[in-house]
Amino acid sequence: MERRKDPLRRAWDLLGVKPGAGMDEVRSAFRRRARELHPDRRPGDAAAEDQFKRLVEAFAHVTAAGGRPAAQRVLGSTAEGV
Repeated sequence: MERRKDPLRRAWDLLGVKPGAGMDEVRSAFRRRARELHPDRRPGDAAAEDQFKRLVEAFAHVTAAGGRPAAQRVLGSTAEGV
C-alpha cells in the first residue's frame, strides 16, 4: 500500500522547491510556473488549467503555513535543506 504524502510536502513538490526553501525562492518558483501554466497563455488546455489551480492552492498552502518555519515543524530539524 502506498503512503500518501503530507499536504505540505505535496505543495512543496508542486512548487518545485525543496522543503524549507526561503519565501523569495518559493515566490519566484510560483511566478515562473504560473506564467507557464496560466490559462491565458494556454487557452483551451484543460490539463494546464487544472495544474495552474493546484499550483495556486499549493502556494496558498505554503505561504499560509508560514513557509520555512512550517516545513521545520512538519519535517523536523533533520530534514535536508532545513
